[in-house]
Amino acid sequence: MRFYLLLLGIFIVNTSHAAEWSTDASINQEFSYDDNVRMLEDKQGSFVYRLIPVLNAAYETQNSSLATSVSYGTQQYEAMPEQSSDIQNYSLLGNYQTETTIYSLSTSYSKAPARNSAETDTGNFATNADKTNWSVVPAISYRITPNDSLSLQGSYGKTMYSTNTLAGNQNSVLSLGWSRQWSERYSGGINITYNYYASEPALFAITNNIVSNSYGVNFSNNYLLSEKWQIGINVGYRYTDTQNNFSSDVGNIEISEGSHGFLTDSSLKYLGEQLMAEVSVGQSLVPDGQGQLNQQTRVNFSLGYTLTERLSTTFQTSYQNSVPISGVQNLIGYDRQNFDASYSLNYKIAPDWNLGCSYRYRQQMSNYIASSNTAMLTLGYNWQGLSLSR
Repeated sequence: MRFYLLLLGIFIVNTSHAAEWSTDASINQEFSYDDNVRMLEDKQGSFVYRLIPVLNAAYETQNSSLATSVSYGTQQYEAMPEQSSDIQNYSLLGNYQTETTIYSLSTSYSKAPARNSAETDTGNFATNADKTNWSVVPAISYRITPNDSLSLQGSYGKTMYSTNTLAGNQNSVLSLGWSRQWSERYSGGINITYNYYASEPALFAITNNIVSNSYGVNFSNNYLLSEKWQIGINVGYRYTDTQNNFSSDVGNIEISEGSHGFLTDSSLKYLGEQLMAEVSVGQSLVPDGQGQLNQQTRVNFSLGYTLTERLSTTFQTSYQNSVPISGVQNLIGYDRQNFDASYSLNYKIAPDWNLGCSYRYRQQMSNYIASSNTAMLTLGYNWQGLSLSR
């Protein structure tokens, strides 16, 4: 609360100086057909209509800025109305900087169908539940020397589901880091991270309370090979201690589990005048709606090419492997693989209007194999907005 009041006071003081207000907006409509909406062996398809309007606003002075984004849309299934739901996203970001220090505070809230994030969450595309997330992230960055900076960042977030068949969770992170600009092309640093995770999934007549404490260290290296090539190698190690408490009419059982693994978020990028390409590899801990943490390994490849001033094309593909590090699913050896590939063709009708068509193939391999094909037509409008200075 004190941090909020401090940030508010900073913005009030800065309104006496030169300031700029700006706003812009966009609206995207998607018309698609998915031949296996629920990603089950027994396929069932549906036409899908998705409407996402977004309004952005920003306020900026010499030393501070405040930005907000609001979106309230809908996703409708013609053959499966029970899968239809609204989609909401709200965010607020503020920062204030002095000669050596940058203070920032961000908060966000989102609500969407749980199936929209099933690939990285539960793997359950058949659920009718809504998934709600909110988070608060304060951060401070202090420049020790012209080339060295220290940073301290915390976050608190909560995930909730509209049905008791899925388990919500709380997640807190504290990170302390040091970074250095070694040269014009190379920068690197180190981060030490602590992560707290808690969830209470229900298993038949048993209440399961899961608490995990994770400790990690990460080394970051970013190098600009040339004007067009850039490489980032971020690798680390983590150890996670998990306590599983099972309560039933029979009694209480406590199981302690330890897990360790590597962390990475590395990529190689090429940015040309017409061609853009990226290969990335990531491994991290991700909470899911089953009330546990998964170690997810993901490989991505994307390729974009500008054919003409108005016409462009994009190809993307990814492979993901999800393995639970604790709980019942870890004991039975459950894991899940997801493969995704898509191709899109985009045409700029006018400076503010875009038309796109795309095809997407997905496959999920767990205790069964399921796949889907989706064809989509997208129409988008981007309002350039307006800005006012005083």
